Amino acid sequence: MWVNWGLADYTYDSNNNLIESVTMEWDGSSWVNYSKTTLSYDVNNNLTLSLTQRWQGGNWVNYTRTEYTYDGTIINKNNGIQANLIEEVSQQWNGADWINTQKQTYTYIPTSVEETDLTVTTYSLSQNYPNPFNPSTTIRWQQPETELVTLKIYDVLGREVTTLVNEELTAGTHETVFDASGISSGVYFYQIKAEGFIETKKMILLR
Repeated sequence: MWVNWGLADYTYDSNNNLIESVTMEWDGSSWVNYSKTTLSYDVNNNLTLSLTQRWQGGNWVNYTRTEYTYDGTIINKNNGIQANLIEEVSQQWNGADWINTQKQTYTYIPTSVEETDLTVTTYSLSQNYPNPFNPSTTIRWQQPETELVTLKIYDVLGREVTTLVNEELTAGTHETVFDASGISSGVYFYQIKAEGFIETKKMILLR
């Protein structure tokens, strides 16, 4: 038989950045806190601090942390803005203060300049993120032409829940946010229709 062992609970911010993860262990009758990691980001969504704490005596107690430093170079990474990581400093909590344990530094040497063709040539529908989600998720797609696009949400019985997009859009990459605050947990489907293109994907609303 399956016996409970570990459980992890994740929390994200409005930019879909993971900001907290809590792990728990099964003591035979209930879930007991074990560790918690809290993450902080700068205005460009670069990770700046990772703090890990352990559950002791009914309280979260500092354990380790790592600070991240970036240079001023802004690059495009996975359709987001991110700088180059140049330093990581790790520390350990000794009961009263943080003690340095390790530092890593990074340097970057440009080797070539490459031109990238960003022209969209095919249709595609990406998996929503985050997934599972609560209460909102982002849906992204790309289209090679300017045309009428519809994007609808359906439940597992095929009933339409809502229409997110129903308009003419220019060629390129687009995204929209689905806010599921008013509906119950479960499996849902999102379907995009354009000229000569239909695709459906599954997503999970988990409260």
